[in-house]
Amino acid sequence: MWKRGRDRSRRSGRRPGSGGTENFWAPEVHRWRGMYYMFASFKAPGRRRATQILAADGPLGPFRPLSDRPATPPDWECLDGTLYVDRQGEPWIVFCREWLQVTDGEMYALRLSADLAETAGGADQTVRRNGGAVGAKHGVRS
Repeated sequence: MWKRGRDRSRRSGRRPGSGGTENFWAPEVHRWRGMYYMFASFKAPGRRRATQILAADGPLGPFRPLSDRPATPPDWECLDGTLYVDRQGEPWIVFCREWLQVTDGEMYALRLSADLAETAGGADQTVRRNGGAVGAKHGVRS
C-alpha cells in the first residue's frame, strides 16, 4: 500500500524527468509485459496538463518517466490517460482532452509502442459530447 511521504520526489513537488510540478492527477498502475506502468497527469508553469507514462519493476515503485515528454499531445490540455490493449494485443493510451480547450471534453486514443515509451501515429478521436449528446466515433479497435 502506498503511504504518503515514502517517495522523496513527491515531497519535493517534482517527479524526476517529468516536468510536472503541480496538479498530480488520476494515477493508475497497470501491469504490462512483466513491468508496472503508472499513467498519471501532471502540470507545470508554462506547460499544459498532460499524461505521462512512468515505469517500475514493482507496483510500489519507485516509478521513473519513460520519456522526457508526455504521451499526450503537448499542445493540448489532457488528463485521465489509461492503458487499453486491443484484441490484437497492441497497447493504446486513451485520454481526455480538457473542456478548458474544447468546451465539451473529448476522448482520444493514441497507439503506443510495445514498450509504451512512444506514441505511434496521431490521436484518433473516439468520443465527443456535442450539446448534451454523446456519440462514439471510429477509433480504437476492439
